[in-house]
Amino acid sequence: MSENRFTAQQKLAGASLDDTHPICGFKRDLIRLIGNLCWKHRKNQNTVRELDGISLVLDCCNIDGRNPFILQWSIFAIRNLCDNNADNKAFVASVSRQGAAHQVITEVEMAS
Repeated sequence: MSENRFTAQQKLAGASLDDTHPICGFKRDLIRLIGNLCWKHRKNQNTVRELDGISLVLDCCNIDGRNPFILQWSIFAIRNLCDNNADNKAFVASVSRQGAAHQVITEVEMAS
């Protein structure tokens, strides 16, 4: 059975990075492209928000052994998406954490 190479590889210890595989760094490069295309370009910033791309970029704000430096490029992209764009800033401010980790944190807080 083949492994899904698009899934983030969270464990870096013992991780094998096959940098010859064409998928290596693909997501990182897409995030980098979005960030660069949105630099001081209001129409691109708005288009990314309208297509729910800001959420996708925020989802990439984690360490991924298959996509070195994706966290840094994601932060850079969010910075460029929000540069002089109040609508994008408001969208980012309105986002809340979701997922398994957030559920655990919420349950712990409720138990306290």
